[in-house]
Parts: sequence; C-alpha cells; structure tokens
Amino acid sequence: MAPLPSTAAHPLRPILAASFLPAFPLCIAGGVLTHRAVPAVGLAPLAASAVSAIVLPYVGRQAQADEEEDDVHREDDETENQEQPESLFIAIARNPLVTFALDAVLAAALMIVLVFTWKTANEPYRHTKGGLYMLAAYATMPLLLNFCIHLFLLFKALYDGLAVRAHLEFAASRILPPSCPNCEYNLRPSLPEIPWAKLFRRREGYAPVLVEDGERYRDELTTPEEPEEVSVVRRESRGKSTSASSSEPMPWST
Repeated sequence: MAPLPSTAAHPLRPILAASFLPAFPLCIAGGVLTHRAVPAVGLAPLAASAVSAIVLPYVGRQAQADEEEDDVHREDDETENQEQPESLFIAIARNPLVTFALDAVLAAALMIVLVFTWKTANEPYRHTKGGLYMLAAYATMPLLLNFCIHLFLLFKALYDGLAVRAHLEFAASRILPPSCPNCEYNLRPSLPEIPWAKLFRRREGYAPVLVEDGERYRDELTTPEEPEEVSVVRRESRGKSTSASSSEPMPWST
C-alpha cells in the first residue's frame, strides 16, 4: 500500500526550527523594553513550531522506512509479512490529518500574535526611543516567516490530500469526446480517488459479515473414508500359481 501524501517531512520544516534561535532573544528583549506582552507571547507558538519541525520529519522518515521494509518482506516471504504494533504517538503523528490540523492551529496562533503586535505598534510606547520600534519590527520577522511556512504547508496538504490536481484534470477531460471516433478507445479517465478518504475506511479483511442464523457457515460433518483393501500377492506364491496353471493341459491339446 502506497503511503498517503503528507507534509510531515517537507524541506521547509527545518527552517521552522532554525528561526526559533534568533526569535528568542528578540522577543524577550522586545517584551522587556516595551513592557508589553506582544510579541513576546509569540514564543509559545514558535516553540511548538520548532518542536513539530523536529518530530514530524523524523516520524515521516520512519513511516517511509517502514513502508519500504514491508514491501521487501512482502516480496521475500508473505508468511513473515505481519503488521508490527506501533505506539499510539507514532500512529497519531503519521496521520496526515493531524499534521494538517497542527499547521492550521500554529498558523492561526502566529497570526493572532502578529495582529496584536501590529495593532499596538500604533500606540505610543512608554519610552520614546525609535529603536524600540525597530526592535519590535525585527521580533516579528521570525513570526511572519513561520506563519508563511505553516500557511504554505497547510495549503499544500489540502492540495495533495484532496487530489485537487487530479480532479482538475478529470474536469478538463470532460470537454473531450467520450471515445475516439477511429479506434473507439475511451479517452475520459475515471474519477480520481481522494487520498484522505482512505483514512476513514475499514481495513480489508475486517469487515463484518452480516447473515441470518439459518445461513451461517457450518462445517459439514463427514465420516472419514476407510482405505481400500488391496490384496498383495507374494512373488513366490505368484510364481507357483503361474507354474501350476502352465502344467494343466489345454482343452484343445492332445
């Protein structure tokens, strides 16, 4: 089974973790000097973003390695290809919907901090030094960068999870005739499947079979068959019977 599309191991994730390093001193200094909560409270979503940028790529690579290992085992020996139980944390982190929801929550939190920071920027600070405005502006740069990355990953997960491109190609194919006029080959592709819909389906082999009591499967009661008796004639007795039959005169002999 092919893995579901996910943005857990996207190349932009390490930037989220790296941006926390310059954001920490800038946000702390801005909050202390301006005596305001913003943008210092932005360290909370920035820290969560940095942790997710470290954990999610690891889980994504682990999921890809497990898929490749399962494929190798399936080709080598089907009897040894059994699903290994995984922890609840790994199962949740591998879900692309969880990654999508996490990016949405972090993007919303960062946007709230940015809005309040820009709103308070128009109000006069206690200290009239112009450097405080520059400090607040520099402190919002990591917040804005993280917000843009989470927003991009959010739309990319939505684009891949709903198979938007495949549906657009399917809609564009409706302008073509249903079949070729020369060879009658079907030109229209089938309706594409939504990858996220696979998460809500039951696994194959676990669907319950609902039948009436009278139609339930029962093993047939059969009696074991006895082996047929085979007469085994010894070679000596067979030779004697052959010689005795040869010594008897034929009815037409004189």
